[in-house]
Amino acid sequence: MPEAEAKPLMDLIKQVKADNFAAKDKVHLPFSADEETGEIIFKVQSKYKPKYVDSAGSPIPEDKVPLMFGGSELKAKGMLDPYSGTSKGISMRLSAVQVINPVSGDGDASFDAVDGGYVAQQGADNGSKEEDDEDFDF
Repeated sequence: MPEAEAKPLMDLIKQVKADNFAAKDKVHLPFSADEETGEIIFKVQSKYKPKYVDSAGSPIPEDKVPLMFGGSELKAKGMLDPYSGTSKGISMRLSAVQVINPVSGDGDASFDAVDGGYVAQQGADNGSKEEDDEDFDF
């Protein structure tokens, strides 16, 4: 997400940090900047399956949730959860997801041909059935 869009949530997380930890505390925050693009990446987690709704706010049954890949547009709903113990930080706990524009794929593993590359022998048997079925003593 571009930093300008992410800033309000980043500011809220920093406020939760200020309210719950000392200024000198090393606190893990649930966001980072992508080194290549500069976009902000939020780490959101949940122990439970979130509820899904479509762009109109209608619930999506669990078996109808679309398969989504990178580039899908979603809105997430949840809470900020400060923690401390062996380490200190703030977690983003996911409770619901609104699917705005899912990007799906077909799982197709086909590629365009590359000239001069490795070509497997089609239909070649890489070992006889007899050899595959033999018992070997070790």
